[in-house]
Amino acid sequence: MIRHRAASILAALLLAGLALVGAGPAHASVPLLRGGMKITNSDGSGCSISFADPLEVWLIYTAAHCYDAGISPEVSVGRYRVGVYRPDLVYDTKLDVVAIQLYDGFLSSYSLCDELACYPIAAPRTPKIGDVVCKFGAVTRQTCGPITKLWSDEFSMKLPVRHGDSGGPVYQIDAGGFAHLVGLTTGQSRRDRTNAYATMITSVADLLKRTWGSTWRMD
Repeated sequence: MIRHRAASILAALLLAGLALVGAGPAHASVPLLRGGMKITNSDGSGCSISFADPLEVWLIYTAAHCYDAGISPEVSVGRYRVGVYRPDLVYDTKLDVVAIQLYDGFLSSYSLCDELACYPIAAPRTPKIGDVVCKFGAVTRQTCGPITKLWSDEFSMKLPVRHGDSGGPVYQIDAGGFAHLVGLTTGQSRRDRTNAYATMITSVADLLKRTWGSTWRMD
């Protein structure tokens, strides 16, 4: 289904070669990669997985500001090297999203996990002021609070985040046990540490549909 753009072929081949060099068999202690899990960069900094691609198990997403072109693009989960950043596929600094390609042997699941359970992801929801949402990140884990402001592609929410939570999913759980993505955590207010920001999932979905084609979907 995925169609690589012609301008990205050379970069894709180079990074694919790097992936083969660093790849190793998946270990039983490494679960399927899901939204909210911690990933670590080669310099020791970390972020959270936003969500796995719903159609391609070798592809996950996180915050674009977690990617640093000046260091190795390799990312790890725990002590296992699981993949590499692929900005040639998806990289948008305005929406703050970047793709990560997983090495052979490591797979993803289109689901997210909080402190209590893992939930399948259903259709995304458009954020509304006053809606109570939760975010799950590698550092502060699950925190919940109301949406306070909306902009064209971004919203603010009354809940704490810290460095390392970036990229984590913002969601609502329905009565049937399905997670509806609302956004992706992008940062914390400098003036109020109890206020955080997120990119709207609907804007991210539009970007990915333009990238992968009209048959790509999140539900």
